[in-house]
Amino acid sequence: SPQSPCLSCEPLCDWSTHDYKLVGTEMSCVARDPMGGESSGMSSMSMGCGNMSCASTLAFLHENMVMHHGMAIEFTCDVEVDFVRGMIPHHAGAVKMCDILRGSVSVETDSDGSGMGMMHSSGRMLMPAAIDPFLEGLCSDIEETQAREIAEMEAWLASRSLGADTS
Repeated sequence: SPQSPCLSCEPLCDWSTHDYKLVGTEMSCVARDPMGGESSGMSSMSMGCGNMSCASTLAFLHENMVMHHGMAIEFTCDVEVDFVRGMIPHHAGAVKMCDILRGSVSVETDSDGSGMGMMHSSGRMLMPAAIDPFLEGLCSDIEETQAREIAEMEAWLASRSLGADTS
């Protein structure tokens, strides 16, 4: 496909020398210090707002950062290649969000502690519960279609002697 003129690729965050750092809901690109400390952030992006007190929120924020890191590709100005390379981690992120949903749904019960589950700080047991049937079906569809589409996109790149990972 024809390529349009491309400006110099200056990445928002150079992943060979920088990391994401989550402070509240702000995701910052922070330079690694060879001595183990941190330098000042180069840029930041909000990953959400609201109640940040539960494990599922923190898991979603983490996976958002992982997905955005994967989408921080080296752009080629070939719109098709750039689109496919960015969509692969985006699709993988949707699958991970379903993993978080399934792993986070629980119901508080008056268990005597002899069953399976984990203890809540209140002393009550959190027992695994089934997620809403609509969401279970949605996640099943997401996992099936996204896995198939990731494989198709990787095959499309391979047919052009290109790899999926350019970050």
